[in-house]
Amino acid sequence: HSTSRRQRQMCIRDSSITVGLTNNNISYADYLQNLNVNKHAVSGTTIAKQEGKTNSFLERYSSMGEADIIMVMGGTNDCNLAVPVGEKTSTNEYEFYGALKSICSGLLKKYPYNLIFFATPIQRHTTQTNLEQYVEAIKEVCNNYNIPVLDLNRELNMNPNITEQYAKYYNDWLHPSDEGQRRIARKVQKYIDNEL
Repeated sequence: HSTSRRQRQMCIRDSSITVGLTNNNISYADYLQNLNVNKHAVSGTTIAKQEGKTNSFLERYSSMGEADIIMVMGGTNDCNLAVPVGEKTSTNEYEFYGALKSICSGLLKKYPYNLIFFATPIQRHTTQTNLEQYVEAIKEVCNNYNIPVLDLNRELNMNPNITEQYAKYYNDWLHPSDEGQRRIARKVQKYIDNEL
């Protein structure tokens, strides 16, 4: 006899891109198939802690419920708000390297048997020239914790600095249009399907 497969639960930790800012609150997460997605997304939030704020990824991940798949996509707001990248040896949670280590360790303890992966920030306008530092930090720290990374920064083929691509895939210097969100969804969906 046949049995129906339980729908997989997925938590996504992100900021305004996952919220769907500038796209009627519809994001790539809403286009993922065969997944019950919980968007733990707050616009403007960072991975690292910030003075006077308590809404960083690091301070919010512990409130996430059960999930089969956990995706973390962040770093663009850390870049935008000039959160210090820090040294590779940093354990300071107000610096990007230190915060990444804490969140990787914390997620592995909270979800020891689940699929956890990070996604790098998507391409943004050329004025954000140091985004690469944050992208490389994510890849390096995740590698050290044996957490896979989907490199949307390099593999998405969406670049707001190309006029034609900006017109099709972006609503502003960072936030994707509906077509851009759908493109992200296809990439994320393929990654998840290949990983499981």
